[in-house]
Amino acid sequence: MDKLIVAVVSWNTLDLTRQCLKTAGEELARLQVLNEIWVVDNASSDSSVEMIRQEFPAVALIVNRENVGFARANNQILSQAQGSHYLLLNSDTVIRPGSFKTMLAFMAAHPEAAAVSPRLIYPDGRIQKSFTVLPTVAGELRYCMVLHFFPFGGLAKRLLGWERTDLAAIAEPREAEVLSAACLLLRREVIDKVGLLGEGYFLFSEENDYFYRMRRAGLKGYYLPAAEITHLVGASRKKSGEAGSAVNFLRSRMIYFGRFHPDRVGAVRFIYRLFFAWSLAMARLTYLIKGRRDDHYVNLYRSLTQALAEVKQ
Repeated sequence: MDKLIVAVVSWNTLDLTRQCLKTAGEELARLQVLNEIWVVDNASSDSSVEMIRQEFPAVALIVNRENVGFARANNQILSQAQGSHYLLLNSDTVIRPGSFKTMLAFMAAHPEAAAVSPRLIYPDGRIQKSFTVLPTVAGELRYCMVLHFFPFGGLAKRLLGWERTDLAAIAEPREAEVLSAACLLLRREVIDKVGLLGEGYFLFSEENDYFYRMRRAGLKGYYLPAAEITHLVGASRKKSGEAGSAVNFLRSRMIYFGRFHPDRVGAVRFIYRLFFAWSLAMARLTYLIKGRRDDHYVNLYRSLTQALAEVKQ
């Protein structure tokens, strides 16, 4: 018999986790299907655990003594909960009525769909890009030109047409190389065939890793704009600051290329080293010329340069 497992990982997002569980529970009640909600708390210090126990006693709760990261925490659920479908759900999401039903109905009608992700919406109504392509060397170059080419990133963004996709115009389901794990529905057969999430990543690139393995196994993922979820984006990441988030992204990317494209690690490392060195030099120069007290970019690129040097080949 079909059974939906909803998997939520939380870290210091008490109010958001409450809202996520409340709206998810309401949607599941409307569905009237067998279901379980599981939450892994990654050593929160904000009373999230107490709130879940008091307000959502039916939730299966796993409490970690340390923050083990996104992938490992989800795997704690995927390896224990028994269901036919698994919905990975960020704690900073708000479930819109009908979204779960739409995703499950699409899967039922399309057996070739191994994974489905909905349209993600910012609180102000703007559409997020919740699908992408697998990382490539050229893609990392474009990424650095836009986000790590201080102070010319804005110009590079315009010249490269970065994120010009008209997301509002996408109304039909489409196959995608990589889907966002902020809200990701998987069949049990996918986990049986591909395995659990890659635990080498603390944060970021877990989706790339998983969808690369899915693609290698001949499994397809679909973006489904007819289903919509509100996503606040990076609520937990904001607590670690921009530098910590950027360092985690860098480390995860290097792990991904080292795991699946070891022959390209050197090229990716060179690209990062080049742009980090440029941006650090320009940030220092700007700091000296303008006499700014805020050396934010100096600290950011110093941290990234150090992290890159620490990453093993």
